[in-house]
Amino acid sequence: MADVATFPTDCPACHGQGFFTYDVDMDDPRFGRAFPCSCLQGRSGEETLRLLIGHSGLEEAGLTDKTFAAFRISDSNRQAFLSAQRFAQNPQGWLLLCGGVGRGKTHLLAAIGNEMLARGLPVVYANAPRMLGRLKATFDARNVGELSFEERFQGLKQVNVLLLDDLGAEYATEWAQVTFFELLDHRYSNHLATAIASNLKRSSFDGRLGSRLQEAIYVELSGPDYRQILGRQQQGDLWPTA
Repeated sequence: MADVATFPTDCPACHGQGFFTYDVDMDDPRFGRAFPCSCLQGRSGEETLRLLIGHSGLEEAGLTDKTFAAFRISDSNRQAFLSAQRFAQNPQGWLLLCGGVGRGKTHLLAAIGNEMLARGLPVVYANAPRMLGRLKATFDARNVGELSFEERFQGLKQVNVLLLDDLGAEYATEWAQVTFFELLDHRYSNHLATAIASNLKRSSFDGRLGSRLQEAIYVELSGPDYRQILGRQQQGDLWPTA
């Protein structure tokens, strides 16, 4: 198995992100766009794509096979599917996908990311509870040589497109609420594209975070739990006709 390519973490320009953004006014054509760092020069297109995929978090999460073509469209999820496609084609603003377990929210987030990666655009997928766990782990003195809290957090705050999955699953503690608000407030204030999935309805988020989510394109997914249906299919049951 080939070694996984990595960005040079000591790069002073991108700090291991592979891409950087300019701190410019909103009317500047460079605003909100990511530019390949000079540390990528000399790499082949294939190697750069491997870097992007490895950095995206989609491969680690086992989601590189989740595409729009592989998504099962139904009347209950068609609007979410179309909204996710539009976001992938033109990643601007915020998209909030809400619905119960097994409705396809994670699949659509991953499909957005995989389509953008295919076009050579940087994107990061993060599962909210795991993200918090990794941020907390940076406070452990035994994790010598690992990225610091600030380095991990800045990567999430600055990436051009963030796909944040399962928001609300670990939202009870004050530290979690402050962390998520700081992350999303930064992205809101800097007009950075963000797609979010949650089992909770938007009305469940109150306070400052809720106010930020009010700005998002909001789509609820209903219908059956497709994970259970796929499980029954694997046991020989038929896909429901209604």
